[in-house]
Amino acid sequence: MRFEVIITTYNRPVSVASLVNRILCCEPTPMSVIVVDSSDIENTKLQETENVKYIRSSHKNQPYQRYLGFMASHEEIVCFFDDDITITNPSIFEIILNRYSDNSIVGCNVKFINEGKITVQKKLNNGKYLNSKSKIGKFMLLLTGVPPIEEGKAWLAGMRGEDVSNSFTETFAGPGGLSFRRHIVPSLFDYTLFALFENKMAMGEDKFISLGALQFGKLAHSNETCIVHSENSSNYYQDYRSFARKELYSRLWLSVKYLKVKGRWIGWGYIHYYWFACWRLFISALHFFLQPKKANFQIFYGKCLAVIDTVHKPFKAKYLCPSINWDSEFAKDLESLNTECKDR
Repeated sequence: MRFEVIITTYNRPVSVASLVNRILCCEPTPMSVIVVDSSDIENTKLQETENVKYIRSSHKNQPYQRYLGFMASHEEIVCFFDDDITITNPSIFEIILNRYSDNSIVGCNVKFINEGKITVQKKLNNGKYLNSKSKIGKFMLLLTGVPPIEEGKAWLAGMRGEDVSNSFTETFAGPGGLSFRRHIVPSLFDYTLFALFENKMAMGEDKFISLGALQFGKLAHSNETCIVHSENSSNYYQDYRSFARKELYSRLWLSVKYLKVKGRWIGWGYIHYYWFACWRLFISALHFFLQPKKANFQIFYGKCLAVIDTVHKPFKAKYLCPSINWDSEFAKDLESLNTECKDR
């Protein structure tokens, strides 16, 4: 089975070069590695690397870059990778491709582990107030909109249960390492997705596109650890306020997607979201009151802005980016690949 790997990158020339080298040392190897680069400076080393297609992206926008890479691909299976990971298992692609021997499977991902200090995400969620390990914590989670979620299942607000070892899942999460059958990929992306990320308003892209894949078949999760991710290097993080804002705003967007895929009433997503969000605002305010630090205030302020955004910033590409013709942008950026191929 033939496959290609698409890597999106932004200002990480050393790590992306290392990742490409590791991929090309895996067995089996992809037909090509497509690097879609939105960095400030071109990576001339990758442009000269054999079996690498190098594309310059005019947008610093991960879903846009992923789809641009897909448009330059040709093989039956496409794998998406972030640029801040390390492949620790050279059999990663054999593991992925073996799952596609089942024709009902349309997507697959592999297990990853995070390395690094406590993430911004954990700080935003005020984990010590909402701890699922205690009875009180479980009750508080349920009260605030987080019920127990079955293993392998997706739920509202981008929440999900634990992955089931070598079984099926309803959504992917993590730093790339996910793959899909080629024929479903165009249905997983849309202009609104591009517009949200263009405006740096959203996160959780892996969950969004994998939820869309459920409409076409099953998603497989392979429990072999193949990837290590450096948590502290995420391009999503700018500052506490902006991160908190996009994190909470995205939860409504993911709820709407989940309910559409499941064929359920969209209104339930809004009801749950505002209950969920109000509790997060209360907990964040309490955290700031008990620990009046600048970072804690910025987190609270960002969450307030997120709730306001859901009222006057709808999930509509024509509203979020009215001046951008996405089809024209893709055609323009693909010219960089076509020009390079002619030069070679």
